[in-house]
Amino acid sequence: PDTFVPGFSYSQFTVSAPAPAATTPTPTPTPVPTPTPTPIPNVQIDSTSVSGLTRQAAVQIAFSADGPTTFQCSLDQQAYDICSSPYVVSGLGDGSHQFSVRAFMLDGRVGSPASLNWMIDATAPLLKVLSITPVENLTASNSFSISFQANEAAVFSCRLDGGAWAACTSPFNQNNLTDGAHVFSLTGTDPAGNVSQEYDYQWT
Repeated sequence: PDTFVPGFSYSQFTVSAPAPAATTPTPTPTPVPTPTPTPIPNVQIDSTSVSGLTRQAAVQIAFSADGPTTFQCSLDQQAYDICSSPYVVSGLGDGSHQFSVRAFMLDGRVGSPASLNWMIDATAPLLKVLSITPVENLTASNSFSISFQANEAAVFSCRLDGGAWAACTSPFNQNNLTDGAHVFSLTGTDPAGNVSQEYDYQWT
C-alpha cells in the first residue's frame, strides 16, 4: 500500500517509454553472374608414321587443337598423362596398338579423344616344304615339283638356277630340265612386308 507522508506535496507525472531505435534496411545482394566456361577445344591427329599394318616398332604422331589447351595422351588404354606433339615411342611389340589424345582444361574438364589404331607385325613368315620331287640329289628325271606353305598369309617368290625372282604359287612345277646341277629358291613375304629366310634346294 502507498504511504501518505504529511507535509509532502505530491504531483502527478508521466514517464514516457523511449522511442524505438531507427532500423537500417538490409541491402539486397547483387547476384554475381556465373562465368561461362571456356569451350573445350577439339583435338585432331594431323600426321602419323604408321597406319593400318606395319612392321615398324617405333611411331611418331603429330596432333593439334583448335584452341589453347593442355594435351593428355594414352597408349594402349593406359592412364592418360600430360603430353605434347609430336608423340614419339619406340620398342613396341607385335600386335594391335591404340593411341588416344584429348584436351585437358585447368578446371579438370576433358574433351573427347582423337584415336589412332594400328597393327605391328615385325616377324617374318616361316616356310614349310610339304613335298618335293625328285627327292634324290642325283636323278635321271628332267622334271621338278615342289609344294610349300607358310605359317601365315604370304606371297611367294621363286627362282630357278639363279634366274630372276618371280611370283609363284604352290605347287611349283618345272619340266624339260637340262642335264647338270640345278637349284630352286623360294621366299615368302607377309602383308607387313616381312620376308622369310630363303629356302634353297639343290639337285643334279
